[in-house]
Amino acid sequence: MYYIKIPNNEIFNCFIAKLKESLKNEIKDNNYLNNFINGLFNKDIDTINSNLNDYLTCLSQYHLFANEKDYENVYQVLLMQMFIFCKIYGLTAEKNSGLGRYDFGFPNRNKKKEYILIEVKTCKSENCDDNLLHKECENAKNRIIEKKYKMKNEKNGYSSFIIYGITFWKRICRIEMKINNNDIKGPSESLKE
Repeated sequence: MYYIKIPNNEIFNCFIAKLKESLKNEIKDNNYLNNFINGLFNKDIDTINSNLNDYLTCLSQYHLFANEKDYENVYQVLLMQMFIFCKIYGLTAEKNSGLGRYDFGFPNRNKKKEYILIEVKTCKSENCDDNLLHKECENAKNRIIEKKYKMKNEKNGYSSFIIYGITFWKRICRIEMKINNNDIKGPSESLKE
C-alpha cells in the first residue's frame, strides 16, 4: 500500500474543493455522507448502516472492482475518501498498535478521551446474507480486541473506545459497534441488496 501525504492545509483545501466539484452532481441531493459520519460520532448504528448502504447503492462503482481477488482494500479506499472529504480530525489509517495495524482510527469529536477504531472486512461468499455479514462484523470487532489495537491510544490518554466492524459485500454493508466492554450493537433491521 502506498501513502500520500498532503503537505499543508492550502493543498488539502484545494484537494477537497476539486473533489467536491467532481462529485457535486452525484451528491447534491443527499446527505448520506454527512449522516454516516455524524452517526459514527453519535454512536447511532441505524443511521450509520442506512446511510452507508444508501451511499453504496447510489454512488459506489462496484463494477470497477468486482473481479479483484481481494477487494477489501477498495472499500478501505472508499472509506478513506469519505473521511478525508469530511475532514475527520486526527484520522489515522493502517496505524501500528498492539499486535498489528488497525484500518482506521480517530478521536470522537463529541466526547473527550474517546477514540474510534474501525476494522473493515469483506464477505467472500457468492451469496452473502445478513448472517454472514454479521459473522464478519464480529470477526472485525474481535480482531481489534485480540490484536490489542487500543494499546497505543490508551497510552496516549484515551479511556473510552468505540469499536466498529464494517463488512462489505458488493453494494451492501453491515456495521456493528461495541463500546468499551459493553454488548455489541447491530442494526435494527437486516439489510438486503
